[in-house]
Amino acid sequence: MATEGLTIEKRDDGVAIVRMDIPGEPMNTLRDDFVDTFTEVFSSVEKDPDIKAVVFTSGKKDSFIAGADITMLENVTTAEDGARISREGHKVMGRIENFPKPVVPVTPAWRVTARRPSSVSPRHSSVCSPVPAARNGFRDSSAFSPRSI
Repeated sequence: MATEGLTIEKRDDGVAIVRMDIPGEPMNTLRDDFVDTFTEVFSSVEKDPDIKAVVFTSGKKDSFIAGADITMLENVTTAEDGARISREGHKVMGRIENFPKPVVPVTPAWRVTARRPSSVSPRHSSVCSPVPAARNGFRDSSAFSPRSI
């Protein structure tokens, strides 16, 4: 299965590899359609009884997800619009964090996340590739969360 930027590769051992690779872009970003795309892909994985676990990775050589594509903010005209986009994004990421099947993000190089690292969740863990550029970071985004707007 493939949607714009996300593909699912089902392996015979029950593992699905969900790969994010935004075509024509040097880095993966979360675009305005990512809510629908992630929802469709993870719903498909959740409903498939043959899939027992998920590896979530990038098709980019040196990065996982750079963050939100800020050009989508050009259409935001009110605080309510901004809060809605933030809530929808947090809802999708929360769904992945609380996914009923194990999800292992495998980052090819570096990542900085605005949400709590998935490795904090008792169901999931996170893996960085063993390359010198591999880095993990956590940025406290409480100032930007929908609860504080």
